[in-house]
Amino acid sequence: GDRETIRFADVKELLNRSRQDPIFEFTNAITDRNMELSLFFLSSVLSADMHPLQLLTAIANQIRKLINAKGFVENQMGTVWRKGATYNYFQKNVMPALAEYDDLLQNRLEAWEVDLEKQTTKKKKKSSKKTGDNSDLFMIKNPKNPYPAYQLLKKSDNFSMVDLKVALNSIKNADMLMKTTAQNPRCVLEDVVFNICRC
Repeated sequence: GDRETIRFADVKELLNRSRQDPIFEFTNAITDRNMELSLFFLSSVLSADMHPLQLLTAIANQIRKLINAKGFVENQMGTVWRKGATYNYFQKNVMPALAEYDDLLQNRLEAWEVDLEKQTTKKKKKSSKKTGDNSDLFMIKNPKNPYPAYQLLKKSDNFSMVDLKVALNSIKNADMLMKTTAQNPRCVLEDVVFNICRC
């Protein structure tokens, strides 16, 4: 809230919630760009023996989703989105544009897959690469429950595309450091949190 100090009751409430879904609480704090809560939940999930690379992957997944959301918002179809939009406005005005955006993306992915198969056939390779499951690329995962897409668009308002590219680069560097050096993974993850949350 608006208080500058954290009370015992605040910590207890956060701990109770973090037992339910600690990674969600951690990534939620990061996408809110709340450094204090992000570091709190980072400490909590690390003390619960969550593997540092698992946490880095969770952050990367959230940043990828935000990049996709920001891509929609910065696209001509995304001009219907308004910062601070209500859920009713989202359902009425934004959902149709999101569905169209996802359809165009699906068509592009299918075209790329056809082109890839043609190139593979020309090179006379026996097996062709498939693009695989692309469901993470779509804004609306479940048309019956579009609320997560609404929340994602709201969170994307906290970032510019430049911010998200910086975050992705920070994650890439952290991944390399964790896999190739003896640096303390906690310090590496804290650096990622700082890079994403600072304004």
